[in-house]
Amino acid sequence: MSGKGEWVNLRFPNAFAHPFSFQGRDGGTRERMLVTIPKGVVLGDGRDVGGWNLSVRATPWALAQKRAGRPVSIGLRVGVTRWRYAGFASFCPASESCQSQA
Repeated sequence: MSGKGEWVNLRFPNAFAHPFSFQGRDGGTRERMLVTIPKGVVLGDGRDVGGWNLSVRATPWALAQKRAGRPVSIGLRVGVTRWRYAGFASFCPASESCQSQA
């Protein structure tokens, strides 16, 4: 999975997702979703993703899922890098590129 346009779809319990509005430098407001992953969560391939956060664009269907109390589906583009800053982190779903960055 390393080509363009590949996505990883993840489904999170409703309580993990927190919608918020973000105002950009251009003055425009964008709907975002912060997804918190509790410590101790390990992916099927053995990667520990506990304690990470995802800040993603809030799609209309993710917002509707949140409002309805259903699990929230988030799509991430393969190859997104992870980073940490002041206790906040973004997550990398690509298996190889994640291991060498932190």
